[in-house]
Amino acid sequence: MKHSKYLLLFCILTFIEGCNDNISTSDPSGGTSPRATTYSPITGTIQAESYSLMSGVQKETTTDAGGGQDVGYIDASDWMIYNVNVPTSGSYKIFYRVASLNGGGNLQLERGGGGLTYGTLSVPSTGGWQNWTTISHTVTLSAGNQSIAIKAISGGWNINWWGLATTSGGGGGNGGGTLQSTYFTSYGYNDNDDGNGHFGTAVIAYPNSHHSIATEGTGTYNDPVTFATDPREIAPGTIIYVPYLQKYFQMEDGCAECTTDWNSGKKWRTDLFMGGNTSLQPEPALSNCEDYVTRNDIMYINAGPGYPVDTTPLFSSTSHTCTAHLH
Repeated sequence: MKHSKYLLLFCILTFIEGCNDNISTSDPSGGTSPRATTYSPITGTIQAESYSLMSGVQKETTTDAGGGQDVGYIDASDWMIYNVNVPTSGSYKIFYRVASLNGGGNLQLERGGGGLTYGTLSVPSTGGWQNWTTISHTVTLSAGNQSIAIKAISGGWNINWWGLATTSGGGGGNGGGTLQSTYFTSYGYNDNDDGNGHFGTAVIAYPNSHHSIATEGTGTYNDPVTFATDPREIAPGTIIYVPYLQKYFQMEDGCAECTTDWNSGKKWRTDLFMGGNTSLQPEPALSNCEDYVTRNDIMYINAGPGYPVDTTPLFSSTSHTCTAHLH
């Protein structure tokens, strides 16, 4: 049977069902054993440069939030393959963090090796190769280990990350909520102000039954962490769940930068509190930890209980170190 070069290369370098070649590697005992393929659970976002295979693309430094690398120099028919584990069969919203000087590009999500197309999406002009925006479409995926490819139908765009979430808010849990991509930042006691320009405080704009001051709770549904944003974006008292931190947060404070962003085209921004709330925290440890969790990612608004929770503090008020886990 004649294979395309795309499928043939994929079969040579990885194991998937349907490939005819039996690939093996040397075993220390003198025999042979299959080469294992690692499938990563999809939680939050996947960095574009973490592909297992690619054709035609190049990595480069990105100036997008969180730094690191993006994938660029993408031309028509270039592709990247990711070995992933989809938690359950169903409808998923796929996010792509992209940049394009002139627009006109098109990407396609498909099975690794081709043969099944999940969906296509146009990439708009963002005005520059490092001017980033998040686009999305809804596709249907089956559960289990699989290889998924992002292929360029037409080029002229960069990609920093992509992410997956169930349209019903499942995301590996059952807490529900409305899916939304946002720019996450963080703040602590040191850089919080009381609304009158006085910094070094735990005063919040919207105290409630959970908290009278900014608090880094354990991150459970019943003990959420304070977050801040513009009240037109998310109403005070609203609970959100953040998959990449595996924590619940409650809207309890205002955020000047969030208001500026919302006034500039309703750009989503969510500011997460971390650390102690009774005294100044050591620097630059706090600022570095705030930078560490800064990124574009997804959240569930009005989330209910049922999602996995990591109760490790983002910033330890006892050891005064960054203890945040990125999932």
